[in-house]
Amino acid sequence: MKKKLVLIVAVVLIAITACACLAGCVPNRPDRYMGTWLTSKHKALVVAGMEFGIDGSKLQAKISDDLLVIFEEKGDSLNMYVKTGDNWTASSITVEDAKKDTNGKYYEQIKESLNSDEAKETAEKIQENFTELYEEKDGWWSLKSDPTGLTGAMKVDGNDFKVKIAGIETTTMILNYKISIPAEAKAALK
Repeated sequence: MKKKLVLIVAVVLIAITACACLAGCVPNRPDRYMGTWLTSKHKALVVAGMEFGIDGSKLQAKISDDLLVIFEEKGDSLNMYVKTGDNWTASSITVEDAKKDTNGKYYEQIKESLNSDEAKETAEKIQENFTELYEEKDGWWSLKSDPTGLTGAMKVDGNDFKVKIAGIETTTMILNYKISIPAEAKAALK
């Protein structure tokens, strides 16, 4: 009897663990991925070699290999870490002052673009009619018909969502994005 009870408890624990793992899975269809990405607080967007990401209260803009900016909201303060080449500089201002500061405005603009209401509305429209508008071919979901003559396609690849226009990959969206602030950056703030 004791062995059966242990077996039942083990099966229940495995089932709970499996459900928890499934809850954290990345959706495998573009329309579902977009919905998850838009509501996530840990995501990034890569366009034209530039990467913009958000990880809770941290935001990162990687403009090039030589220019990286990390914003960290801590209570009423906004810490800004800037890496140019191999050097870090850092400053801290109030969130209120950041709205008037040039760099602070960039923070607000990037944050708004990653959480755009317009993007959410567009994604909702695509979700409503996804299977009517798109069909799957070779792992990519392509428009069934495109009046502009450009062929748009999208695909989920792990945590990444890739978009092609006219056969060229233009944009990548990333879920489960993490931002870490290097010790050198934190040291520059002191």
